[in-house]
Amino acid sequence: MRERKKVIMGLLENFKNKEDKMITCSKLYKDIPFAHRQPYHDGHCYFIHGHNWDFQFEFGCEYLDTDGFVIDFGKLKFIKEYIENYDHALRSEEHTSELQSH
Repeated sequence: MRERKKVIMGLLENFKNKEDKMITCSKLYKDIPFAHRQPYHDGHCYFIHGHNWDFQFEFGCEYLDTDGFVIDFGKLKFIKEYIENYDHALRSEEHTSELQSH
């Protein structure tokens, strides 16, 4: 066990951020289609319309973890599941009376 810890500490030393800068990476979820409206807009955006949205998450750390990661993307499945709720959905303002009545 001590030998394993020594190896891990050696690896961490290699992954150490030598310049005291943040090590970053990002995860991009692209082309998530959902509709919305701008209820206070006096133009076309007042009406329900759709877009393909991108969601980008930026992660940062001073040191990589013992696996050499800023973050393990495999542990972000909860984000993907949350974003999938928007796929082909309608995002609306709850206080908009026209939408509340339907």
